Amino acid sequence: MIKQKLPHANTILILSILSVITCCLYGVVGIVLAVVAIQKAKKEEQLYWENPEQYASLGTVSAARVIAVTGLILSTIYLIFTLYIWIVVGEDGMAAFQQNLIEKARYQEEMNQ
Repeated sequence: MIKQKLPHANTILILSILSVITCCLYGVVGIVLAVVAIQKAKKEEQLYWENPEQYASLGTVSAARVIAVTGLILSTIYLIFTLYIWIVVGEDGMAAFQQNLIEKARYQEEMNQ
């Protein structure tokens, strides 16, 4: 009998990778994608263990789960950092910081010309 791949393994892997990539979008997008990937991975593992001789392996799902947990951790850290900055510095402080960065970039650009 030919063993099949788990039906949603690639989807879980894509969601996991996207959770790491999008962790810097205030953390929220990465957290949502990571949680969805972890839930789907759990269901795929249950499907595998119900009939292990029908499916090839859990390799892709296991790797995707590790990536999703990494994305969840990174997104959570970034969200906490963002909230901390907003609470400590405030909205006006963030605007001043961004304006300062823009001025420094313009100054560097002028110096390079």
